[in-house]
Amino acid sequence: MAINTDILKMIGDVVEANMRQEILKPRQSRGYDGQAKKSTALSPRVFTGRLVEDLQVTWDIQANGNVRMVFEFPNTPEWYFVDQGRRGKKQNPSLKYPPLSVIATWTRGKPLPQFRDKLGRWISNKQRNFLVQRSIGELGYQGIHFIEKSIEKSLNDIEVNFGIYGRTYLEEIINQKIIIRTRTNE
Repeated sequence: MAINTDILKMIGDVVEANMRQEILKPRQSRGYDGQAKKSTALSPRVFTGRLVEDLQVTWDIQANGNVRMVFEFPNTPEWYFVDQGRRGKKQNPSLKYPPLSVIATWTRGKPLPQFRDKLGRWISNKQRNFLVQRSIGELGYQGIHFIEKSIEKSLNDIEVNFGIYGRTYLEEIINQKIIIRTRTNE
């Protein structure tokens, strides 16, 4: 059976576009257990944009005719934490807080509001970074499950564009196995 790579490319483009949309959706900050954090701001899970820019959907076509979908995140191992979240001490008391230097870099690039202390004074950036670090360390953060959600949306989009046969074909590919690569040389 000949495999039409043009159709695979179109399906891959649909999945890729849905993954990007899912990552860029603004969401309220939530702890790992799903409880909303005190901040009311909505924020996308994007800092550098490297994950959105680097993600690719490619295909592994084997000699026996099997086709496997490959999600590639070159040099962006953080995809896992964006997708699955991070546990905090509330879920696992042996976990450590994330490094303050990483939090400081992250908060510099985010439009986070400045906080006030109990007396109404503005707190320093160093204090704000510690509060963010403590929040992540204690409560963790909820993953956005962008892979699962984008596949579900893609199945519906494929059905609209290619019919039920296109959806069934994509489901068969998904059931075989999805490969996730974080480096292009793997």
